[in-house]
Amino acid sequence: MAFHRRAIVLAALVLAGQLLTGTPVRAGTLAEAVDCAIENQTPSISLGAEARYVVHLYGGSGSYSVSFAYGDGWVDSASVSGSQVTFAHWFQWTGTFTQTARVSSMGSSATCTARTQVW
Repeated sequence: MAFHRRAIVLAALVLAGQLLTGTPVRAGTLAEAVDCAIENQTPSISLGAEARYVVHLYGGSGSYSVSFAYGDGWVDSASVSGSQVTFAHWFQWTGTFTQTARVSSMGSSATCTARTQVW
C-alpha cells in the first residue's frame, strides 16, 4: 500500500511543478513505477528436476522487458505484454541459488529475488 501512496505523491509533485512552471501537461506521460515479485514454484528440488518461476509484474505501461538470472550463470529474457511471465530451468549442480528478475517499463525499473535449494 505504501508503494501506491508514494506513486500518487510523486505524480502530485510532478503535476504541481508543471503547473508552477507553466509546462503543459500531456495525457499519458506519467506512468506508475514498475514493480515485480517472483513466485518460486519449486523452492526446494532434486538435481535434474525442472525449476519453475512466475514473475508477476506491476505498474509501468503493461509492456515489460524482463531479464531473469537463475544464480548459476544462466540468464533468460523476455518482452511481455501482460501481468506475468514464466521461466523454467534445470540446474546442473547442487546448492542454494538466488534468482534475480530485472524488470523495466516506461523508463522505470525494479529488481526482485527468490532462492532455490537444489539437492
